[in-house]
Amino acid sequence: MSDQSDFEDEGSEMSILDDVDFESSDSDSNSNNNADSTDSEDESDVPVVRGPWVTINDPQTYEHPLEIVPFEQRIGPINPPPINSHPIEYFDRLASDPATGGSLINILVTETNRYAGQYIQQAENPKPWENVNALEMRAFLGLFLSMGLVKKPSLRSYWNTSLDTWITNTPAFKSVMPRNRFQNLLRFLHCNNNEEEVPRGQEGHDHAHKIRPVLDLNPQS
Repeated sequence: MSDQSDFEDEGSEMSILDDVDFESSDSDSNSNNNADSTDSEDESDVPVVRGPWVTINDPQTYEHPLEIVPFEQRIGPINPPPINSHPIEYFDRLASDPATGGSLINILVTETNRYAGQYIQQAENPKPWENVNALEMRAFLGLFLSMGLVKKPSLRSYWNTSLDTWITNTPAFKSVMPRNRFQNLLRFLHCNNNEEEVPRGQEGHDHAHKIRPVLDLNPQS
């Protein structure tokens, strides 16, 4: 009898729980329905915000108000170097003007030496300066461009060859030129004569005077 009563009690408890579950599910469904109806009512009350209307034109029939001149010029390199040329030959084609015989290297050599001489004349105790030539200027630019490929925290670290940093050393920099020489070239690097610059506010002033010779290069490549 006790087993039967226990079973009946358990059954009665299960039936009560089942009733509760059904009631809660019914209440949930009712609340969801109410929420849905509330949302629909709220959405209908929201004012419609209208932005500017953009007309979509048919590309087949649309006529542009301005006359578009088709581009018919030649694209790509005009006078490329021969195939299998060294990279420096491509650089020379892009950094030289065959019409005038000028080149980026020659401009940098001339104006860097000029500016260094002007500085030494005005300095009280100037350090000795050795004029740079085209070969050394090429080496300087090569190191400068290499710094864009090899990222390091400071300029000094490119010439650091200590054993503590052997895994990140770049001995090529030190083998090309001393760090002091590189810093001197970087300090006096110039593209134009400062003494010929027209002061600001006067007629003929050029905002790009310091790099004007480089901008005026007309490479035929």
